[in-house]
Amino acid sequence: MAAYLSLPAFQELIEFVGSDSAYENSVKALASSMLSYYFPIANGWIIAPKQNRNNHLADFIVLRVQRSFPGSRNVIDHTVAEAKKEVDDIDGAMKQLEDALEHTNTEFGRCWGILFHGLDVLFFE
Repeated sequence: MAAYLSLPAFQELIEFVGSDSAYENSVKALASSMLSYYFPIANGWIIAPKQNRNNHLADFIVLRVQRSFPGSRNVIDHTVAEAKKEVDDIDGAMKQLEDALEHTNTEFGRCWGILFHGLDVLFFE
């Protein structure tokens, strides 16, 4: 079992997403919290939310897990994640994630993708 499941805050978020899958912000909060847990800022990680191209709030959020290195101003994308409601179309969510992955700043031309689709979490390379 994952260590985060023993933390009360995660239990609350998971229950909230499970009981109200139509509420997008709960999925966004869960995704952001899980990424912050596994990629702590103390280790040089940054979880950066990204809005859509028109600078309006969208029905999804793209979170970029980025790494900064001491003494360098460069920030490299490690993972791109998207959070969507369970009731949203998974094909549309995949297209949005693919579009976000096309605009990554990677060190070696590779980046991880994560789709939070309600309580389902899908990983891609």
